[in-house]
Amino acid sequence: KSSLIHAGISPEIRNRGLFPINIRLEHNTNISYTSQIKNAVKNVLTLDDKLGESFPSIGLWDFFHRHVFYDKIEHRETSPVIFIDQFEEIYTLADADHKNFAQELFEEFADLLNNKQPDKLIKYETEIAISQTSKVSVGLEEMFFRIHSQKRVNYFDESNFHIVISLRDDYLYYLERNTSKIPSFKINRFS
Repeated sequence: KSSLIHAGISPEIRNRGLFPINIRLEHNTNISYTSQIKNAVKNVLTLDDKLGESFPSIGLWDFFHRHVFYDKIEHRETSPVIFIDQFEEIYTLADADHKNFAQELFEEFADLLNNKQPDKLIKYETEIAISQTSKVSVGLEEMFFRIHSQKRVNYFDESNFHIVISLRDDYLYYLERNTSKIPSFKINRFS
């Protein structure tokens, strides 16, 4: 699998104007799987943050919907294709103290791959709207109207990334247990 990704698929993806990023997740560290993915992208691509640094980055959905990605070598816009190799290792190598990273990753994947803005992000945007509206002296009804009529943060609607997970067939069952909320994992599959 790894050789096929590195020698066969990655060069072809590069020829099509996309940017392959090969990741093998590290386990039993204090860096979550979600952070490892974001860090891998940041290490090889230049990012243009549409929302600016004053708005904190919250999870994978936010990360991939707020940035434009640029190839550092060819200086052109690109779309990352993230290959997560040896994915079964989140089941075989992660100790009990770090199993929550796997659960967090699947929750992030569910929002990202279903293109559903995460609840924690909606909550944060609402808190911002409340704090901005509460600075003005208005009644409760007017405040409610302003909060709910205010334009949400302007994210990119289109996806500008691809995620490919590579794992051994004998660990497909473990993946299935965690993907009930991610239909694209069941539909887009090759063996």
